[in-house]
Amino acid sequence: MLKSIMKTIKFAAYLFYRWYRKPPQRGTPYLRTIVSLSLLSILNVLFVACLFGKGYFISKAAKYFSVDKRIIILLLVSLALTIILLLIKEKELQELDRKYETNIAKIKKGNVLLIFYCIISLVLLFLGAFWNKYINS
Repeated sequence: MLKSIMKTIKFAAYLFYRWYRKPPQRGTPYLRTIVSLSLLSILNVLFVACLFGKGYFISKAAKYFSVDKRIIILLLVSLALTIILLLIKEKELQELDRKYETNIAKIKKGNVLLIFYCIISLVLLFLGAFWNKYINS
């Protein structure tokens, strides 16, 4: 099960990598891929936190440790970036590029599912925030 989850995450990373390699894009495609996956994972963590009534954990952690909220957010983002960097290597993405470069149908299907997943993640985050504020409080 864990192996299939990692395979799916790496394929999603490949789709981001492939998108960011297109000519009008500037910057490093690998770095943009890592940042995109990290932000997507943070959205999911925040949704789960809201769902379980812990949506204010950033504010609570800031008060507990007597630091600014931005420091807690920076630590959360740094943790997500580090985990994604450890899990996904640029060499693996290049290998996936060679593997899937001719399988256009799978890439198109994956792009549609990835866009759908990003939209669903945003919608769920808003619903989770609403749940946390009005229903679960």
